[in-house]
Amino acid sequence: MKNIIRGVKKKNLDNIGTTTSTLSITAFTSMLWEDLAGHNSKNKNCPGDLVLKRKKVQCAEKMIRRAFVELYRGLGLLKNYSSLNMVAFTKILKKFDKVANQQASETYLQVVKKSHFFTSDKVVRAMDEVESIFTRYFANDDRKKAMKFLRPRQQRDTHIVTFFVGLFTGCFITLFVIYAILAHVAGIFSSSRSDISYMETIYPVFSIFALLSLHLFMYGCDLFMWKSVRINYNFIFEFNPNTALKYRDAFLLSTTLMTSMVGAMVVHLLLRSNGFSPYHIDAIPGILLLVFFALLICPFDVFYRSTRYCFIRITHNIVCSPFCKVLMVDFFMADQLTSQIPLLRHLESTACYFIAENFRTHQFETCKSGVLYRELAYVISFLPYYWRAMQ
Repeated sequence: MKNIIRGVKKKNLDNIGTTTSTLSITAFTSMLWEDLAGHNSKNKNCPGDLVLKRKKVQCAEKMIRRAFVELYRGLGLLKNYSSLNMVAFTKILKKFDKVANQQASETYLQVVKKSHFFTSDKVVRAMDEVESIFTRYFANDDRKKAMKFLRPRQQRDTHIVTFFVGLFTGCFITLFVIYAILAHVAGIFSSSRSDISYMETIYPVFSIFALLSLHLFMYGCDLFMWKSVRINYNFIFEFNPNTALKYRDAFLLSTTLMTSMVGAMVVHLLLRSNGFSPYHIDAIPGILLLVFFALLICPFDVFYRSTRYCFIRITHNIVCSPFCKVLMVDFFMADQLTSQIPLLRHLESTACYFIAENFRTHQFETCKSGVLYRELAYVISFLPYYWRAMQ
């Protein structure tokens, strides 16, 4: 790569002022292939190096393509900004005429229309140039293929998502009523020893899903309000508009999580009331937790993969503070974590519950009486504030 950069500098050092983006791409790609060909002629018996060089070329082309897409997107935002300025001037002048009982808007608008930001076509010409270069070098002169990258279509909200939100909401309410009736009949809320152990062990495990679902529901309310007042949260958080989570999707995830949790609680209580061995039925919350963790790291393009991977990346950036660059979304998520101390504490008790195999031995005092458990509880409660301070 050093030879590539040195060669590009040597070829274009004397023509920096007149070199266009087309010549830059041509020189850069030609130097890449020249370096690759020269390396192959010197190392014919090194197929590993050949594969490595090809990967470098592919990586460089991918980075250039991404840069062109971002440049085109920025030019589009700049073009919209100029048109929005004109709309704003028009509304302000009309409001001025209405308040002052004058007819001065036409005179002022003529001056505004002659201004540089309205009459200049540099942005449009730059967008046309980017389109032509991208179509030639990255789409094999196929304009439709190029426009799929430069102007991706945003996904429209479908009624299917709304239908499933309503369906899972109805299922959640029904299952919750069934669970309340079964718990009352089984005497779960009584003061017996077995029922106290049920409240102190099973509830903290299931409460992880309840708190997470409530957080998703509140995030969905945030997305709904932001959209209602026309806040461009995708731009603020640097989300991809095509894969960003919408408020309907957040509500769908929240209701699905709550329905699964209450369904597992109903199944657990039914098996417990029918005399099944606690050795087997007390593992149901752990199985549910493993299923959701497997879905979180699932590599297949199902169940909002881009959102799941974005959540993992943000969590990694927060945990690795201050060694990672802090973005707006990392700052926002770290603030949310400072309100999720109960969730982290329940995660600690759940980990101890299954690692110490309390669901087998039913010695529920093992975790709470341990010195290490109590010390970790203080550390876990302090961690979100530490991460936020490191940011």
